[in-house]
Amino acid sequence: MKTFEEIMKKEIIIRGLSQRTQEIYLRQMRKFIQHIKKSPDEVTLEDINNYQYYLKDKGIKWNSYNQSVCAIRFFYLNTIKRDWSINHIPYSRRKKKLPIVLSKQDIIDLYKTITYPKHKAMFLTLYSTGVRVSEIVNLKISDIDSKRMMIRIDQGKGNKDRYVVLSPKLLVSLRKYWKSMKVKPTKWLFPGANIEKKMCRKSVHTFVKKIQKKSGIKKSIHPHIFRHSFATHLLEAGVDIKRIQILMGHRNIQTTSVYFHVAEDYTSKVKTPLDIININY
Repeated sequence: MKTFEEIMKKEIIIRGLSQRTQEIYLRQMRKFIQHIKKSPDEVTLEDINNYQYYLKDKGIKWNSYNQSVCAIRFFYLNTIKRDWSINHIPYSRRKKKLPIVLSKQDIIDLYKTITYPKHKAMFLTLYSTGVRVSEIVNLKISDIDSKRMMIRIDQGKGNKDRYVVLSPKLLVSLRKYWKSMKVKPTKWLFPGANIEKKMCRKSVHTFVKKIQKKSGIKKSIHPHIFRHSFATHLLEAGVDIKRIQILMGHRNIQTTSVYFHVAEDYTSKVKTPLDIININY
């Protein structure tokens, strides 16, 4: 008899979901089954709701909570095909928070702390393209098109391809990094310790935390902050929001529009009513 993981994996593959999604769903389902201590086919809606309450009471982050809900929904609606209303397994509403953005001076200060050509190229790639961590670790040498000055993002989030601009400055940095490599990689642009394997996501996070500590910047810096900064700085430079949406790979322009709320030209440079009227104080 097949295990629930084998059945679930088959359904995930049939639907063409990404390897990353497959890993998340299987991991979250393992946690769920281990917690309720029941066979998956014996689970009730009450068991699921009790688990959701347990996660909330534990104070688990919104992202992890909803990953768990996605996995459970997928399993019982698509794998076992239970005749349940999907509304009985609710998501949690996300708090509306504006993204933290680095200033241009912050970018310069962080870059000054970097020594190795590979790390310099990684940093500039994150900032100048707005790629996600999952996308930068999957960049291949063949994705760099120096003739068209474009970088291909192969199967990014949502299994979508897109192109981003290859900055001339980034190209110079990539070439310096390439020349510094004694043993040249054959596939991955930024390989891991084993040159034939891609770098892991954790390595990118560790690298960013390291340069934050060296720079002395107090903001909470993580790799995704460069994506937020990329979009915000483009908006401040007058780039059309639709173009930014395409470069970011956003399905909905409303997702991109959040950067209006943090872009300097749209907030701090606006005169308040107090600055307009003539008042003695």
